[in-house]
Amino acid sequence: AVVSTQSTGTSALDPNVHVYRVQGTGDDIDKFMKRVFVDAEFAKTHNLGSVNSINWARIMLQVVHYFYSYLQFCDPECGDQVDVIIPTGGCGNLTAGILARMMGLPVRLRCAVNANDVVHRMLQSGEMSVSECLLTIAPAMDIQVPYNMERIWYLVTNMNTTLVSDLMKQFEQAHTLTLPPTLLSQLSSHILSSLSATDEDIRKCIRKVWQEDNYLICPHTATGLHLFLEQPSTNLHPSKTVILATASVMKFEEAVVSAGLSFPEFREVVELEGRETRCGLMAKGQDWEQVLRDKICEISNLA
Repeated sequence: AVVSTQSTGTSALDPNVHVYRVQGTGDDIDKFMKRVFVDAEFAKTHNLGSVNSINWARIMLQVVHYFYSYLQFCDPECGDQVDVIIPTGGCGNLTAGILARMMGLPVRLRCAVNANDVVHRMLQSGEMSVSECLLTIAPAMDIQVPYNMERIWYLVTNMNTTLVSDLMKQFEQAHTLTLPPTLLSQLSSHILSSLSATDEDIRKCIRKVWQEDNYLICPHTATGLHLFLEQPSTNLHPSKTVILATASVMKFEEAVVSAGLSFPEFREVVELEGRETRCGLMAKGQDWEQVLRDKICEISNLA
Protein backbone atom coordinates (compact mmCIF):
# COMPACT_ATOMS: atom_id res chain seq x y z
CA ALA A 1 0.00 0.00 0.00
CA VAL A 2 2.01 2.95 -1.30
CA VAL A 3 0.72 6.45 -2.04
CA SER A 4 2.18 8.63 -4.81
CA THR A 5 4.70 10.46 -2.62
CA GLN A 6 6.07 7.20 -1.24
CA SER A 7 6.26 5.76 -4.74
CA THR A 8 8.53 8.60 -5.85
CA GLY A 9 10.60 8.40 -2.70
CA THR A 10 11.25 4.68 -2.97
CA SER A 11 11.97 4.53 -6.71
CA ALA A 12 15.72 4.80 -6.24
CA LEU A 13 18.07 4.75 -9.23
CA ASP A 14 21.01 3.21 -7.40
CA PRO A 15 22.13 0.01 -9.13
CA ASN A 16 21.93 -2.00 -5.88
CA VAL A 17 18.27 -1.05 -5.25
CA HIS A 18 15.49 -2.92 -7.05
CA VAL A 19 11.94 -1.59 -6.68
CA TYR A 20 8.77 -3.34 -7.83
CA ARG A 21 5.27 -1.99 -8.34
CA VAL A 22 2.67 -4.67 -7.67
CA GLN A 23 -0.82 -4.81 -9.15
CA GLY A 24 -2.54 -6.03 -6.01
CA THR A 25 -3.09 -5.48 -2.30
CA GLY A 26 -0.83 -5.71 0.71
CA ASP A 27 -2.26 -9.14 1.47
CA ASP A 28 -1.32 -10.31 -2.04
CA ILE A 29 2.27 -9.25 -1.40
CA ASP A 30 2.43 -10.79 2.07
CA LYS A 31 1.40 -14.23 0.79
CA PHE A 32 4.35 -14.77 -1.52
CA MET A 33 6.76 -12.87 0.74
CA LYS A 34 5.93 -15.24 3.58
CA ARG A 35 6.52 -18.30 1.38
CA VAL A 36 9.97 -17.00 0.46
CA PHE A 37 10.92 -16.25 4.07
CA VAL A 38 9.71 -19.58 5.48
CA ASP A 39 11.90 -21.37 2.94
CA ALA A 40 14.69 -21.59 5.51
CA GLU A 41 17.35 -22.90 3.13
CA PHE A 42 16.65 -20.20 0.53
CA ALA A 43 16.55 -17.44 3.17
CA LYS A 44 19.84 -18.57 4.70
CA THR A 45 21.59 -19.03 1.35
CA HIS A 46 20.72 -15.49 0.25
CA ASN A 47 20.86 -13.84 3.69
CA LEU A 48 17.32 -12.47 3.44
CA GLY A 49 15.96 -9.80 5.76
CA SER A 50 12.90 -7.57 5.96
CA VAL A 51 12.31 -4.05 7.27
CA ASN A 52 8.61 -4.52 8.04
CA SER A 53 7.27 -6.40 11.05
CA ILE A 54 7.93 -9.76 9.41
CA ASN A 55 11.34 -9.00 10.91
CA TRP A 56 11.29 -9.60 14.67
CA ALA A 57 13.92 -6.87 15.13
CA ARG A 58 11.37 -4.20 14.18
CA ILE A 59 8.97 -5.44 16.86
CA MET A 60 11.78 -5.39 19.43
CA LEU A 61 12.46 -1.74 18.59
CA GLN A 62 8.76 -0.88 18.87
CA VAL A 63 8.69 -2.29 22.41
CA VAL A 64 10.95 0.63 23.35
CA HIS A 65 8.26 3.09 22.16
CA TYR A 66 5.90 1.82 24.86
CA PHE A 67 8.42 2.29 27.65
CA TYR A 68 9.37 5.73 26.34
CA SER A 69 5.70 6.78 26.10
CA TYR A 70 4.96 5.50 29.58
CA LEU A 71 7.84 7.45 31.07
CA GLN A 72 6.46 10.67 29.61
CA PHE A 73 3.57 10.33 32.09
CA CYS A 74 5.05 8.44 35.02
CA ASP A 75 8.36 7.94 36.72
CA PRO A 76 9.49 4.31 36.90
CA GLU A 77 8.16 3.91 40.43
CA CYS A 78 4.66 5.38 40.04
CA GLY A 79 2.96 2.19 38.82
CA ASP A 80 0.01 4.05 37.30
CA GLN A 81 -1.80 2.60 34.31
CA VAL A 82 -1.38 4.33 30.94
CA ASP A 83 -3.69 3.53 28.04
CA VAL A 84 -2.08 3.09 24.63
CA ILE A 85 -4.21 3.25 21.47
CA ILE A 86 -2.62 1.42 18.56
CA PRO A 87 -3.62 1.94 14.92
CA THR A 88 -2.95 -1.43 13.34
CA GLY A 89 -3.19 -3.53 10.20
CA GLY A 90 -0.57 -6.27 10.31
CA CYS A 91 -0.51 -6.14 14.16
CA GLY A 92 3.27 -5.77 14.50
CA ASN A 93 2.99 -2.77 16.82
CA LEU A 94 0.24 -4.54 18.74
CA THR A 95 2.60 -7.48 19.22
CA ALA A 96 5.18 -5.08 20.64
CA GLY A 97 2.61 -3.69 23.07
CA ILE A 98 1.76 -7.16 24.34
CA LEU A 99 5.45 -7.86 24.82
CA ALA A 100 5.84 -4.64 26.80
CA ARG A 101 2.95 -5.69 29.05
CA MET A 102 4.50 -9.13 29.56
CA MET A 103 7.74 -7.39 30.56
CA GLY A 104 5.81 -5.68 33.35
CA LEU A 105 4.95 -2.30 31.85
CA PRO A 106 1.54 -1.19 33.27
CA VAL A 107 -0.11 -0.21 29.99
CA ARG A 108 -3.57 -1.10 28.69
CA LEU A 109 -3.88 -1.67 24.97
CA ARG A 110 -6.67 -0.52 22.66
CA CYS A 111 -6.70 -1.40 18.99
CA ALA A 112 -7.89 0.87 16.13
CA VAL A 113 -8.38 -0.35 12.57
CA ASN A 114 -9.81 1.10 9.37
CA ALA A 115 -12.68 -0.37 7.31
CA ASN A 116 -10.65 -3.58 6.90
CA ASP A 117 -11.89 -4.68 10.30
CA VAL A 118 -10.82 -8.32 10.58
CA VAL A 119 -8.89 -7.66 13.81
CA HIS A 120 -11.77 -5.71 15.38
CA ARG A 121 -14.26 -8.46 14.49
CA MET A 122 -11.97 -11.13 15.89
CA LEU A 123 -11.51 -9.30 19.19
CA GLN A 124 -15.23 -8.65 19.55
CA SER A 125 -16.65 -12.03 18.57
CA GLY A 126 -13.80 -14.51 18.14
CA GLU A 127 -14.64 -14.83 14.44
CA MET A 128 -11.68 -14.34 12.13
CA SER A 129 -12.58 -14.37 8.45
CA VAL A 130 -11.18 -12.88 5.28
CA SER A 131 -13.31 -10.65 3.11
CA GLU A 132 -12.49 -8.36 0.19
CA CYS A 133 -9.63 -5.98 0.98
CA LEU A 134 -11.02 -2.44 0.81
CA LEU A 135 -8.88 0.44 -0.47
CA THR A 136 -9.04 3.23 2.10
CA ILE A 137 -7.34 6.57 2.75
CA ALA A 138 -5.27 4.79 5.44
CA PRO A 139 -3.55 2.40 3.00
CA ALA A 140 -0.95 0.84 5.32
CA MET A 141 -3.85 -0.69 7.24
CA ASP A 142 -5.54 -2.17 4.16
CA ILE A 143 -4.91 -5.71 5.34
CA GLN A 144 -7.26 -8.67 5.71
CA VAL A 145 -4.68 -11.19 6.92
CA PRO A 146 -2.76 -9.69 9.88
CA TYR A 147 0.52 -11.52 9.52
CA ASN A 148 1.58 -11.04 13.17
CA MET A 149 -1.55 -12.61 14.62
CA GLU A 150 0.09 -16.01 15.03
CA ARG A 151 2.84 -14.31 17.07
CA ILE A 152 0.20 -12.71 19.30
CA TRP A 153 -1.54 -16.04 19.81
CA TYR A 154 1.82 -17.61 20.61
CA LEU A 155 2.55 -14.98 23.28
CA VAL A 156 -0.85 -14.92 25.00
CA THR A 157 -1.16 -18.73 25.10
CA ASN A 158 2.18 -19.06 26.90
CA MET A 159 3.86 -20.35 23.74
CA ASN A 160 1.39 -23.10 22.93
CA THR A 161 2.90 -23.96 19.56
CA THR A 162 0.58 -26.89 18.90
CA LEU A 163 -2.55 -24.78 19.29
CA VAL A 164 -1.17 -21.90 17.21
CA SER A 165 -0.02 -24.23 14.44
CA ASP A 166 -3.43 -25.94 14.29
CA LEU A 167 -5.28 -22.61 14.20
CA MET A 168 -3.07 -21.18 11.46
CA LYS A 169 -3.50 -24.32 9.33
CA GLN A 170 -7.28 -24.05 9.68
CA PHE A 171 -7.26 -20.36 8.80
CA GLU A 172 -4.94 -20.72 5.80
CA GLN A 173 -7.06 -23.55 4.40
CA ALA A 174 -10.57 -22.19 5.05
CA HIS A 175 -9.87 -18.41 5.34
CA THR A 176 -12.18 -18.40 8.34
CA LEU A 177 -11.74 -19.40 11.96
CA THR A 178 -13.58 -19.35 15.28
CA LEU A 179 -11.18 -18.82 18.17
CA PRO A 180 -11.46 -21.09 21.20
CA PRO A 181 -13.13 -19.18 24.09
CA THR A 182 -9.98 -19.53 26.20
CA LEU A 183 -7.85 -17.85 23.53
CA LEU A 184 -10.36 -15.03 23.09
CA SER A 185 -10.27 -14.49 26.85
CA GLN A 186 -6.47 -14.45 26.82
CA LEU A 187 -6.50 -11.82 24.07
CA SER A 188 -9.01 -9.72 26.00
CA SER A 189 -6.77 -9.73 29.03
CA HIS A 190 -4.23 -7.75 27.01
CA ILE A 191 -6.40 -5.80 24.53
CA LEU A 192 -9.23 -4.04 26.33
CA SER A 193 -11.11 -2.65 23.35
CA SER A 194 -11.07 -2.13 19.60
CA LEU A 195 -12.90 -0.05 17.01
CA SER A 196 -13.11 0.28 13.24
CA ALA A 197 -12.98 3.70 11.55
CA THR A 198 -14.54 4.51 8.18
CA ASP A 199 -12.87 6.89 5.75
CA GLU A 200 -15.30 9.61 6.83
CA ASP A 201 -14.43 8.98 10.49
CA ILE A 202 -10.78 9.44 9.55
CA ARG A 203 -11.47 12.69 7.68
CA LYS A 204 -13.42 14.11 10.63
CA CYS A 205 -10.53 13.39 12.99
CA ILE A 206 -7.95 14.96 10.66
CA ARG A 207 -10.14 18.08 10.45
CA LYS A 208 -10.74 18.17 14.22
CA VAL A 209 -7.04 18.15 15.11
CA TRP A 210 -6.25 20.77 12.49
CA GLN A 211 -9.07 23.09 13.55
CA GLU A 212 -8.39 22.74 17.27
CA ASP A 213 -4.60 22.41 17.38
CA ASN A 214 -3.35 23.58 13.98
CA TYR A 215 -1.63 20.22 13.58
CA LEU A 216 -1.96 17.72 10.74
CA ILE A 217 -2.13 14.02 11.59
CA CYS A 218 -1.80 11.14 9.15
CA PRO A 219 -4.89 9.05 8.33
CA HIS A 220 -3.61 6.05 10.28
CA THR A 221 -3.10 8.11 13.42
CA ALA A 222 -6.64 9.44 12.91
CA THR A 223 -8.09 5.94 13.41
CA GLY A 224 -6.59 5.97 16.90
CA LEU A 225 -8.08 9.38 17.66
CA HIS A 226 -11.45 8.08 16.47
CA LEU A 227 -11.29 5.27 19.03
CA PHE A 228 -10.33 7.74 21.78
CA LEU A 229 -13.27 10.01 20.97
CA GLU A 230 -15.81 7.21 20.56
CA GLN A 231 -14.86 5.18 23.63
CA PRO A 232 -14.49 7.70 26.49
CA SER A 233 -15.22 4.98 29.05
CA THR A 234 -14.83 5.54 32.78
CA ASN A 235 -11.82 3.24 32.68
CA LEU A 236 -10.04 5.45 30.18
CA HIS A 237 -7.81 8.15 31.67
CA PRO A 238 -7.84 11.10 29.22
CA SER A 239 -4.80 12.61 30.93
CA LYS A 240 -2.87 9.36 30.62
CA THR A 241 -3.65 8.09 27.15
CA VAL A 242 -1.16 7.71 24.31
CA ILE A 243 -2.27 7.48 20.69
CA LEU A 244 0.56 6.08 18.63
CA ALA A 245 1.21 8.37 15.66
CA THR A 246 2.31 6.01 12.95
CA ALA A 247 3.52 8.07 9.98
CA SER A 248 4.37 11.52 8.67
CA VAL A 249 1.41 13.36 7.19
CA MET A 250 3.59 14.61 4.33
CA LYS A 251 3.05 11.25 2.61
CA PHE A 252 -0.73 11.58 2.57
CA GLU A 253 -1.75 14.59 0.52
CA GLU A 254 -4.79 12.76 -0.88
CA ALA A 255 -6.19 12.09 2.62
CA VAL A 256 -5.65 15.67 3.79
CA VAL A 257 -7.30 17.16 0.71
CA SER A 258 -10.22 14.72 0.95
CA ALA A 259 -10.74 16.01 4.51
CA GLY A 260 -11.37 19.47 3.04
CA LEU A 261 -8.02 20.91 4.12
CA SER A 262 -5.21 22.54 2.17
CA PHE A 263 -2.07 20.47 1.95
CA PRO A 264 1.00 22.50 2.94
CA GLU A 265 4.12 22.58 0.81
CA PHE A 266 6.76 20.39 2.41
CA ARG A 267 10.28 21.03 1.16
CA GLU A 268 11.08 17.31 1.31
CA VAL A 269 8.11 16.47 -0.90
CA VAL A 270 8.79 19.26 -3.39
CA GLU A 271 12.32 17.95 -3.83
CA LEU A 272 10.93 14.54 -4.78
CA GLU A 273 8.59 15.87 -7.44
CA GLY A 274 9.91 15.57 -10.95
CA ARG A 275 12.62 13.11 -9.98
CA GLU A 276 13.35 10.30 -12.36
CA THR A 277 11.90 7.01 -11.15
CA ARG A 278 12.59 3.40 -11.95
CA CYS A 279 10.72 0.28 -10.96
CA GLY A 280 9.78 -3.14 -12.23
CA LEU A 281 6.22 -4.37 -12.50
CA MET A 282 4.67 -7.44 -10.97
CA ALA A 283 1.51 -7.67 -13.05
CA LYS A 284 -1.65 -9.59 -12.26
CA GLY A 285 -1.34 -13.16 -13.47
CA GLN A 286 2.43 -13.34 -13.04
CA ASP A 287 4.05 -15.72 -10.57
CA TRP A 288 5.23 -13.02 -8.17
CA GLU A 289 7.03 -15.47 -5.92
CA GLN A 290 9.12 -16.72 -8.83
CA VAL A 291 9.85 -13.15 -9.97
CA LEU A 292 11.14 -12.35 -6.49
CA ARG A 293 13.18 -15.54 -6.20
CA ASP A 294 14.75 -14.98 -9.63
CA LYS A 295 15.72 -11.40 -8.72
CA ILE A 296 17.21 -12.50 -5.40
CA CYS A 297 19.27 -15.18 -7.14
CA GLU A 298 20.41 -12.66 -9.75
CA ILE A 299 21.55 -10.21 -7.04
CA SER A 300 23.35 -12.96 -5.12
CA ASN A 301 25.22 -14.05 -8.24
CA LEU A 302 26.38 -10.47 -8.82
CA ALA A 303 27.68 -10.10 -5.28
